[in-house]
Amino acid sequence: MMMEKLELPDNLTLTTREREVLELLAKGETTASVAEALHLSPETILWYRKRLHRKFELSSTVALVLKAAKMNLL
Repeated sequence: MMMEKLELPDNLTLTTREREVLELLAKGETTASVAEALHLSPETILWYRKRLHRKFELSSTVALVLKAAKMNLL
């Protein structure tokens, strides 16, 4: 089944760090492993995750990754 591509809304912008976190989450990495990979604390990664969930208006990381993929962000 092919995913329908969604347009990126003009009001949705991601920082470089948000994109890095999102890409690692999409690979199935945990908060701890993302923190280690980016040399940040797990609390900082949780903060980035919350920001991403808020920006995409989603509460699930799986839904976040799927929507980001549909928007061609991954």
